[in-house]
Amino acid sequence: MHLGYLYALLARRDPSECISHKRMPTWWEHERFWQECPYKESYMVERLGGPIGMCYITHANEIGAHLDERSYRRAVIKHLLRTHPGTRMLLNVGTCDSWLQEDAVGIGMRQCQVTYEYTWPMG
Repeated sequence: MHLGYLYALLARRDPSECISHKRMPTWWEHERFWQECPYKESYMVERLGGPIGMCYITHANEIGAHLDERSYRRAVIKHLLRTHPGTRMLLNVGTCDSWLQEDAVGIGMRQCQVTYEYTWPMG
């Protein structure tokens, strides 16, 4: 993985897409995260020889796709689904990420749950 590119990609991510973290991790936290190899599969997405994003599948068969060029996200998700036939795959989508919601519906995924979060008050 290209850690520098992935860190920059994470920094550019729209806050509405951030489900797994609430603040930007430090470089050290980011490096440690990737050293722990947190995903079942992860891939750099490239176009014309350069990276345009990354995608992954978690151990719970959840898909993540984070690309600089959103127009390729639907194709990347479809590719992951096609290469894992017969596997139930999930796509966690932030409530404000209408682009990804449209992509999911556009490739034939259906909404199967709504998740709520409670954050303890600081103090």
